[in-house]
Amino acid sequence: MNEREILDELREELAEYAHHAWTGWMLYLFSKCVKNPDYTMTIPAWAVEQWHRQATTGYPDLPEHEKDSDREEADRILRIYEIHSQQLREWLATEAAMSHIRPTRG
Repeated sequence: MNEREILDELREELAEYAHHAWTGWMLYLFSKCVKNPDYTMTIPAWAVEQWHRQATTGYPDLPEHEKDSDREEADRILRIYEIHSQQLREWLATEAAMSHIRPTRG
């Protein structure tokens, strides 16, 4: 695997994670909404207040239990990154070793 392939694979895994996180959030959101007869949904006032507060509060100012949720998301992303950064380090080491074997042009 070369550098480009490693980075492409990392990108795809991160994109897949982003989609998974978004679908999880949407399903959670829908589960809290009131389903109307015309198939629209109404977000309850408690949820609007809570989510608006969270959306307009900077991370440093969030309560610790809400930061923990964001940290869990960051940990999931880091696990994906760690796998691919190891692959990239291995590729770089192989390239460095191979550069000592290749004949120089002169």
